[in-house]
Amino acid sequence: MRGYWSLLGKTGSRYVFGLSSGAAISLYSALHLPAIRKVALYEPPLSINSILDGFVPRYEREINEGKLVSAFITIIKGLRLSPIMNAMPRFILLPLFNFAMRSEGNAVKDEVPLKELIPTFHYDNLLVREAEGMMENLANVSAKSLVMGGSKSPGYFKKIIKKLSAVLPRVQTVEFPGLDHSGPDNGGKPAVVAEALRGFFKEVNQIG
Repeated sequence: MRGYWSLLGKTGSRYVFGLSSGAAISLYSALHLPAIRKVALYEPPLSINSILDGFVPRYEREINEGKLVSAFITIIKGLRLSPIMNAMPRFILLPLFNFAMRSEGNAVKDEVPLKELIPTFHYDNLLVREAEGMMENLANVSAKSLVMGGSKSPGYFKKIIKKLSAVLPRVQTVEFPGLDHSGPDNGGKPAVVAEALRGFFKEVNQIG
């Protein structure tokens, strides 16, 4: 996370938004860079090592064996991001995602293929583990904070947001009805999240 912190320091950024592991990095940066005045976070995965321990070893094994689709299913089921996917057995999900990956050649040219994204979860795992224990220091964050989440996200994200609302000194929270962890992504409702961000960051010429 220190690389991102250094990047923000060099650019002089004062307003920061992060999603998921990016939100953990953004929060870490706000803790160490007093120049950051406002930080917006969407479901930072803090203190979830017990959840990661339950599936990451299998994920790493499948990545090493070249089983990208199996590794992707392991992530989805391990993080419990989709009740529908959680309920579906692997023997059904495997051909579905295999077909989806084969069809990616028809996707938008500038999009990163799923098969390239799946291995990067290894680094998300490292980032989350590096952030373990950060919660106890967050009372020292001087920036104003906006902590967001979706009503359909897993319960552990709701617990994290509740903890953050009790620890961060200048915080407001928003829960978006009907959204899940992918709310800010193109597959979610980015316009809804963007509207909240505009409202939070709009006071760019005011002190505070």
